[in-house]
Amino acid sequence: MIFALAALLFRPHIDLSFPSPTQIRSASIQAKTKPTTADIPPVEPGDSREFLQLVEGVENQLSLGQFEKAAALAQYLPKRVITIRYDDSAVPKQLRSDYFSALQDALSAWQNGLPIRLTFFSTTDPLYSQGTLKPNLSIEYADHLAKVNDSQIPASVAVFNHGGSAPYEIIVGLKRGDPLQRSSALEVDNSIKYGLSQYFGLHESPNPSSFAHLVNGPDTGTHVGLPSDQVIVDKNLTLVDDLLKATRDRQAVAVNSPKISLDPQNVVVTKGVVQGDQLSITLQVTNYGKGTLKTVLHPDCSCFTQEPPLDLSAGQTGFYKMGMDTTAYGSEVHKELYLFTNDPGASEITIPVDVNIKRRFRFITQSSVHQSTGSLDASITNLTIHHGERHIVEYLEFYGPSVKPLGWTVQPAGFHVSESPFHGKVKVGDGEQTIDGYRFLITIPKDFKNQRVPVTLNLSTNDSVFGAINNTIYLQNGIVCDPSPVFLGPVGQSFRPFSVQVSWPGRQFRILSASLNLPQFSVRTSGNGRGSSHTITIRYLRKPGFGPIQATLTLRTNSPSQPIIKVPVSGRFAE
Repeated sequence: MIFALAALLFRPHIDLSFPSPTQIRSASIQAKTKPTTADIPPVEPGDSREFLQLVEGVENQLSLGQFEKAAALAQYLPKRVITIRYDDSAVPKQLRSDYFSALQDALSAWQNGLPIRLTFFSTTDPLYSQGTLKPNLSIEYADHLAKVNDSQIPASVAVFNHGGSAPYEIIVGLKRGDPLQRSSALEVDNSIKYGLSQYFGLHESPNPSSFAHLVNGPDTGTHVGLPSDQVIVDKNLTLVDDLLKATRDRQAVAVNSPKISLDPQNVVVTKGVVQGDQLSITLQVTNYGKGTLKTVLHPDCSCFTQEPPLDLSAGQTGFYKMGMDTTAYGSEVHKELYLFTNDPGASEITIPVDVNIKRRFRFITQSSVHQSTGSLDASITNLTIHHGERHIVEYLEFYGPSVKPLGWTVQPAGFHVSESPFHGKVKVGDGEQTIDGYRFLITIPKDFKNQRVPVTLNLSTNDSVFGAINNTIYLQNGIVCDPSPVFLGPVGQSFRPFSVQVSWPGRQFRILSASLNLPQFSVRTSGNGRGSSHTITIRYLRKPGFGPIQATLTLRTNSPSQPIIKVPVSGRFAE
C-alpha cells in the first residue's frame, strides 16, 4: 500500500499497536473461553504486510478480551459485501464514460469466481447526501499522484485504509508518466483492479498478469488475474468471517504469530560451475514464533525448479531444495528468489542468487558489416549493411575437448552458410584474441534491401549437453520503420500518443518531413542526437471520426536511396 503518499492526501491513522506477550498471557488466563489455535486459520503467504499486521492486531485484541477495540480494527478488514462510493467529479466530462466502463470491467473481473457482492453508487446519489448509504470502500481520482520514491514517475494509484469518506480508499491518477500523459481507460481498469487487490489483502505481485501487479507509468497490457489471486482472497475472506464472528460473539482467540528465520539470506557461488551444470541450492526455514508459518517460494526465472509450499509448526525447521539449470548462461549471473510468508514482520523476503558460470562456447561475429551495438562476442544484436557488403563471418569456439559441429543451417531463406576449421587471431572489442574453433561464412542475398530481419545460425554438435545451439543477430539494410505497418487500435478520447522508431543504426540521416493523411492526427519528429534513429509520434487531435482507419504515414528523408518512405497505418475510431 502506498502509505508514502499520505502527505498528498492525509487521513487520520488507525492504531495498529500491539499488546505485549505478557498482556496477552494475562488476558488469556482471565478469558472465560480458552483460546485454541483452531479458532482462526493462519493467514496465507502472498498477503500484504498491512493485511497480516491488521489480522494480528484484531487477534491480539480478541485474545485480551478487548472486543470493542477488536471491532474498531475489524472495520478495515475486507468484506464479502462491499459497497463502493464512486466519485468521478475530477474526471473530464469527455472521459467519464470510458472510465466508468473501466470501473465496471474491474469490478466484474474481481467478482468472477469469488463469493462476494460488489455494488457501487455515485456521490451524486441523493441517498448518499442524506447519509443513508454507508460505503466501506471509496474509489476516486486525483489529477496526479506523488512521485514514487526518488523517481520522476508519479504513482498510478494510491491506496489508504486510514478512514476518510470510507474506511478504505482507492485514488487513481488521471495523469501518469514523465512527461505526464492522460491515463487511458485500460490503465484505469488495471489501477482499480490493483486497488481492490490491496483491499482484499494481497501482496503486490511481480507477475504482469496478476490483479495485484502495479505499473507506475504507461501500461499497455490487461491484467487478467491469476488463479492464485482468487484462491488467496477466498481464504482471506474465510479468515475474516471467523474474526468477525469471534468479535460479535465476544469470544477470545489465540494469536497466530509465526516468525521466520532463513539461512542463507543470499546465495553466492564463485567457483566450480560450468555452463550446463545443474546447481543445487538449499534454504533452511525455521518458525520460532507461535502458530503455523506458511511459505511459498517463487523464483524470478524458469531456470530454477519449482518447489512446493512449506508449512511449519511452531519451533519446526524445514528446507527448500531446488535445482538451477545453467545451460542458458556463460558468465556471471544475478537472479532472485522471492519467499512469501505469513509472518507479519516479513511478508516477502528477496533472496539474491549470484553465480559465476564458466562458459562452454562462444560466438564471435567478424565482418565489414557495421557493428551498431554489442560487446566482446555473442552479445552483438544489430548489424547494419553498408554499400557492397555481402557477408557475415561467425567464429565459434568451444571450451571442452573434442567438441565439433556436425551440421548447420541458417535462417531466413535466401541466406547461405559455409563452414571451415579455424585457428588464429580475430578482433574482439578493441583488441585481438587467438581462438581455436570454426569459421562460418554467411552470404547475404543480393535482393536484401530496406528491411531488418533476425539472422540465425543453427548448429548440431557432438556435445552431450549442447547438442543443438544457435546464435541470432539482427541484420538491417537501409532506413526501417518499426513497427511497420502501424496499427493504432481503437482511437477514442483516452487514446495515448503512439510512437514509432525510424532508424538505420550507424548511419546518419535526417527526416525532412513527416505527415499522416488524416486531419484527426498530428505528427511530430524527434531525433536521438546522433542522426541514426528518430521517433515519430502520432497524436490524436480529438476531431470527429467514424469507422475504420486506413491511412499512410509519409516520411521524406535526405537519403538518396530512400527519399520517400510510406508506412501503412490502420485502426478504427471508437464509438
